Amino acid sequence: MMIKLSIRQLLAIRELASTRSFTVAASNLHTTQSNLSMTIREAEAIVGLRLFDRTTKFVVPTSAGQSFVESISRTLEDLDSHIANLQAVGEVSNGTLSIGVTPLLGSTLLAQVI
Repeated sequence: MMIKLSIRQLLAIRELASTRSFTVAASNLHTTQSNLSMTIREAEAIVGLRLFDRTTKFVVPTSAGQSFVESISRTLEDLDSHIANLQAVGEVSNGTLSIGVTPLLGSTLLAQVI
């Protein structure tokens, strides 16, 4: 069985667990509180269990939610690392290499190497 959570949902879960506030998490994610609430509800429906205990005064991850947050945090960090590595490879292959040499070395040794 393949569970299809979006990166947006994973980021929302991680941020809500970190801030423990829908208001603060929504602000940090540049979305509305109601949109964040809907995103969390959708993620919980996909996973099939409650990830957060909510009252009017607080939000805390359930034990399953906390375990899940730790796992997705590692996954998101790995994803960020892989993207950074891909971007670095792209920068190297598209970059310019400048070599400073004297005119004599440039016309003899370096010309042969190139």
